Amino acid sequence: VKVYVNSKIIRIFVKLDGEADFDKVKEVANKTISKIKKDNLKFYDVEFFVDTKEESKTYPKIGYKHKKSKEFVW
Repeated sequence: VKVYVNSKIIRIFVKLDGEADFDKVKEVANKTISKIKKDNLKFYDVEFFVDTKEESKTYPKIGYKHKKSKEFVW
């Protein structure tokens, strides 16, 4: 997992070892942002990048959450 803050966007990059259920990945994304301070979530947008180490039909995926939104859009 790598995390970068650039301008007003927090970018989180996750590289999976293999295929994972996309619903589980969305759950992990929501748990991840729950660790970020609420004041920061009100200021920063969040991008969540998910990919696999090997070729996949499901991934890559990108989730985006605007600072005023409660959920990611995938």
